[in-house]
Amino acid sequence: MGGLFSSKPETPQRRPTQDYRGRDYAYQSNVRASPPVPVTGQLRHNSYGGATYNFESLTIQPPRLSRPIPTVPSIRHQPAPERSQHNSSIFDISLDPNYNVGSVVTFTELPSYDSEYRVVTNMITNKRNFKVDRIDKIANPYLIKAYELKREQKRLQHADAFVEERLLFHGTKRANVDAICKMNFDWRRCKAHEYGKGVSFSPNSTYSSNYSDPGLDNKVMLVAKVLVANSCIGNKFMELPPDGYDTSQKGEDGVVIVKYEDSEFYPAYKISYHVLDENFGKGNRYKSRGRRII
Repeated sequence: MGGLFSSKPETPQRRPTQDYRGRDYAYQSNVRASPPVPVTGQLRHNSYGGATYNFESLTIQPPRLSRPIPTVPSIRHQPAPERSQHNSSIFDISLDPNYNVGSVVTFTELPSYDSEYRVVTNMITNKRNFKVDRIDKIANPYLIKAYELKREQKRLQHADAFVEERLLFHGTKRANVDAICKMNFDWRRCKAHEYGKGVSFSPNSTYSSNYSDPGLDNKVMLVAKVLVANSCIGNKFMELPPDGYDTSQKGEDGVVIVKYEDSEFYPAYKISYHVLDENFGKGNRYKSRGRRII
């Protein structure tokens, strides 16, 4: 009879080799501990092995694979020194004391001594043939906010490229100006798609002026802020640029710039002007083909 003073040696108890679920402890010791599931609201995303886990929506995004090299000719834009001088702060509508908070869009005439006025007039490629009557600054807070969000998004998407913020001309009829300033440019209303089915801009004021109202003395042209990361050579069949590109253009000179996504552009200025010689541009290499775009 065993007991406290029993002479029979006690048999040591064997440690259990399985847990209550029947899993071996030896197997568990060899398994690498999985990361703890975070509490909702404290950590929403995490990455393991190149994949991204979204713990709120319970979805897994596979790791990014390298994109194939596009077969179309490509042009990688680099920051140009002459464009870097355009300080974005001078285009901030919050600095404009004439901005009307209660309206969708506000037009403010710029005096000739204003720095923004000089920036825009210096962009005009043929000053001898253009007589600028006035320049209005366009303030639309809804379009500006959408543009700023798109700019931050593109800087994340194209982290390996320089996202350039360019000032480009856009010629259109006077009847279209108000709709553009309120709702932004719309590729669906474009009539010509020679270099891509998007919204066309140009760094050349003479080229853009060909799309203004013919026969009118008082013409209107818009200057837009346009985001450009990577460009490729466009054609009339291109509905979207290939992967890794956000812009198409005409040839190497880029006299036509085509954008495809909404809010990648913002109508910043309206130029009212006269063309002193109506025959100017006829026969030059920047003459349009008689088609109208908005």
